[in-house]
Amino acid sequence: MAKCNYLTTVQIDTLLKCYYLRKYSKVAEAGNITISQVRYIKENALRTIRQAYSKSHMQGLRFDGETVLQHMAERSGMETEVLESIFVIAILDGLTSESGKYWARIKKKGNLPTAAELLDFLYDKFEVDIEGHI
Repeated sequence: MAKCNYLTTVQIDTLLKCYYLRKYSKVAEAGNITISQVRYIKENALRTIRQAYSKSHMQGLRFDGETVLQHMAERSGMETEVLESIFVIAILDGLTSESGKYWARIKKKGNLPTAAELLDFLYDKFEVDIEGHI
């Protein structure tokens, strides 16, 4: 059985809150979790992105959400379309959650962000954290 190597709704939500709220204490309070849990969730989320991006990075390619999504799907042993549908559900859940105002800020071309647009957005916000550890 393949290991789950894609971002979860909780991880994405935590990354968005970390970016917009800026302090772990505020993120912890908003999510009703501890500061150490925030750090743990954030680091695991960034590690997941790093692992999916490392294949492109080693080839000298810049970050591209579509490619990273494909690599995440590969690492998880699933088709890209299946992972995209998982992300669509996460995006819809996020937009209708209490944290919806953070999810609504994801740059998008249409009404809803795609999985690739979400990954591109997260990379834009956490580029130093992602690139610095590859």
